Amino acid sequence: MDAPNRVSYTWASGGEKHTVTWTLQDLGDGKVNLHLEQTGFANAQGLEGARYGWGKWCGELKKVLA
Repeated sequence: MDAPNRVSYTWASGGEKHTVTWTLQDLGDGKVNLHLEQTGFANAQGLEGARYGWGKWCGELKKVLA
């Protein structure tokens, strides 16, 4: 953890070890960029599933923040 700018966590499932890292970047004028990175995919199917899941989750977060 690089508080308050970065948090990272790891878990293992189905023979894969995934790491998710969230990074906040101050853009000034009250704007903040939230960057998400996930690593550890053994195949394209897992990557596509994560893209769908994170896209859906982030879409809901956007609604809550609006």
